[in-house]
Amino acid sequence: MTLLEPMQRVAAFPGHIWQDTRDALRSREALELENQQLKEDKKLLQAQMQTFWSVEQENKRLRAALNAVSPLDVDVMLAQVLRSAASTNNPSLLINRGTRDGVYVGQAALLGTGVLGQVQHVGMFTAEILPLTDEQHEIPVRVARSGQRGIVRGTGAPDEVDVHHIPKQADVVVGDVLLTSGMGGRFPEGFPVASITHISPEQSGAFADIRARPMADMHDVRDVVLVSVREPKAMPTELPPSPTLNKLAPWDSPPPEAAGKSEKHTLNAQ
Repeated sequence: MTLLEPMQRVAAFPGHIWQDTRDALRSREALELENQQLKEDKKLLQAQMQTFWSVEQENKRLRAALNAVSPLDVDVMLAQVLRSAASTNNPSLLINRGTRDGVYVGQAALLGTGVLGQVQHVGMFTAEILPLTDEQHEIPVRVARSGQRGIVRGTGAPDEVDVHHIPKQADVVVGDVLLTSGMGGRFPEGFPVASITHISPEQSGAFADIRARPMADMHDVRDVVLVSVREPKAMPTELPPSPTLNKLAPWDSPPPEAAGKSEKHTLNAQ
């Protein structure tokens, strides 16, 4: 160790401190960049999770709509709503299906929870659905519990319909569910339409003043299931003639030996 070495160490000390400080700053910058990248990745993952959740909810809604009609002997078609009644003054809903898809006027439209309405106008690529809450819409129904029949007519309000032609003495109570009766042939029988919320027998006439709430949510309609009843297959009026009819199978006729023995036995008996 020379006499100059301590002085050299002292002279180099600031340089070491600066190098260490610069390395520390670089490490801090790298950590901050990494932290910022992780935050951005987290936001992207959260956005993707929101997308996945939205797709999952969409799938649940579509499965519910299709499962509502799957056990029945009907043909179904899924359609997307392009314009809802809530977004415009037009009470009808515009869907992305038309005559090229087989849509026709009067075709029943359903949601996963109940009847939505029926097709009112049809174009080549789109169609308009008149909701059951519209004043021009009527649908034959029956009370699920008692079988009492009536007519549901729209009131123009999104959450209320009127029930007509039900006598005052009929077996109907608040909470009864109204189902499509199948009368008229447009709506298959058994789909939920509305739930009775009000009964007033005090009005004049033979029929009660009955109001009900639609089972389908009319406020946020995104997908619609169009339903058509399948044509029954023609059954044959008579069975086709069998090629083996009135013919004995080979084992039904006696073998030649047995036939000979039977004839000989008959002769001997005589």
